[in-house]
Amino acid sequence: MLYTDGIHLISDTSVDELTRFGEELGLKREWIHWTPGRPHFDLINEEIRSKAIRAGAKRTHRREFVAALRRMPSYHDWIADKNKNHSAKDIGSE
Repeated sequence: MLYTDGIHLISDTSVDELTRFGEELGLKREWIHWTPGRPHFDLINEEIRSKAIRAGAKRTHRREFVAALRRMPSYHDWIADKNKNHSAKDIGSE
């Protein structure tokens, strides 16, 4: 499913879903922000925001948006890598 907080557009399913949806809105793949664990598009104006909602993105409040972010597979991969790297640093400091 696709979500927007009115500024960002995310998918809790896959980057492919996000990319396909973005392309339907006229957004280019290279415009995705690859923030670690949270790939997203910025919805830069009211026209794009309205178009995203009309096309099926769910408008959410912050709490639900963050919950959707945490369901993203890339978020879980990022957390696992972060924890692995943190554990490796702890082991190296002993």
